[in-house]
Amino acid sequence: MTDSKKGNLPISQSRIRRDGLADGETAPSFDLATLDGSRMSLSSFGSSPLILIFTDLVNCSPCKNLLTTLREVHKLAPYIEIAIISNGAFEPNAKVAVEYELPFQVGLQSHWEVSTAYAMFRVPCAYFINADEKICGNVAVGVEQILNLFVGVAINSLLEAVGEMSPSMRPVSTAEGLKAS
Repeated sequence: MTDSKKGNLPISQSRIRRDGLADGETAPSFDLATLDGSRMSLSSFGSSPLILIFTDLVNCSPCKNLLTTLREVHKLAPYIEIAIISNGAFEPNAKVAVEYELPFQVGLQSHWEVSTAYAMFRVPCAYFINADEKICGNVAVGVEQILNLFVGVAINSLLEAVGEMSPSMRPVSTAEGLKAS
């Protein structure tokens, strides 16, 4: 028997959204304590696009594998803002963050409150949030999808940078180059 007053409904009867936020939805705001003693909020990233990653640093092996790889690939594209939201107590999360030499801000949620707002409880998962605080694309679930998300954001950032170059600096496609010669 379940006690619906305590939130102990089976998932099939739960009214909590669990399918992730859709492309174009406004990213929910949050305010969390971080492992470095500061506060982390969506607005603290200003107008910078952000990859927001949900993990369980302490109890999730795939999450730890992701962090190792992400730390290394982030060196190739340090202009991409990454923030991590983990679950649980400060001490065990801080120990993992030090062990894995995380260069990212790590915020701690205590009762899945941010995961609930973002409608996703699987870890690791990630969202790309643009400068207008809108969700871009679908939620990335799992290490491979998150790394693909990071690569896609990096490529798009580079293409935007190329788009801002003067016309004489833009690379010319083979077809255009043949027409010009």
